[in-house]
Amino acid sequence: ELFSDLGSSRMRGGQLEEAIKEVRRSVELDADYVAARINLGNVLAAQGQFDEAIVHYRRALTLDPGNAVVRDNLNRILALSERRSRG
Repeated sequence: ELFSDLGSSRMRGGQLEEAIKEVRRSVELDADYVAARINLGNVLAAQGQFDEAIVHYRRALTLDPGNAVVRDNLNRILALSERRSRG
């Protein structure tokens, strides 16, 4: 939880590379920690790494199927990814 919170803080501060490192560490420590998966998806999406963000959002949704936040994030990134692929 600590690394996920640190990653969120770094993301808000614009330190995206550091945020990714912190949140990845949180996911490594607990692969089923939904908030860490969401945070990692958010940071990756902010960097335009949509494919990897989608993987983490989908895993979070599998772990917590009723989570409206992750469902909304996933739908938003899927739409952005599709628009980008159409060019």
